Amino acid sequence: MLSCLLVCPPVTADVLGSGPPLTHRSYSVDAALLSDCVSTAAIERDADFVMEAESACVGQGFTQCSEMRNDRVTMITCLSLERQYWEWRLDRMVEGLSGAYSPPEFVQGVQMTAPELQATVIVWRAYAETKCSYLTSQYGVGRSRGREGDIVEYACLNGETARFSLEIENRLKEHCRSGRRPVYGEICEDLS
Repeated sequence: MLSCLLVCPPVTADVLGSGPPLTHRSYSVDAALLSDCVSTAAIERDADFVMEAESACVGQGFTQCSEMRNDRVTMITCLSLERQYWEWRLDRMVEGLSGAYSPPEFVQGVQMTAPELQATVIVWRAYAETKCSYLTSQYGVGRSRGREGDIVEYACLNGETARFSLEIENRLKEHCRSGRRPVYGEICEDLS
């Protein structure tokens, strides 16, 4: 499966902040643009955070990155760069929730520990890649699928990663609001 057209550098940050630099050659995505968009969605429609942030923010980095050119390489590179942002955000949220699940806690009746959460993310990634491969298969296989198939796959992976990241972030916000802030450390401060 395609997880990144380019060799993706590791994405890390000390605090949630605006995110890592997202550049490749002459292409770039402004991580602050995406972070500001998510923050605005959180303020405006807290109850529908995931849906609001997804509809308002997914694709913003791609649009900003690809506004000068509309060729296949540009589109795939820009989608890959935006997906790196959502991967970074997802990793940061999982890190925060992993701390939340030490010691184990019951989530919707199921005992959840940090390793189980990380296993859930691994299973989710396999699901997302399979879903996007299926959607892409509608455009053919291999070289016969053409430009549209490639772009559909990268757009699907970007959207699925963003959606899952926002869902995990929403879950973490619920934990932070539960009054058990000391358990979750500084990430609750980053999210408030």
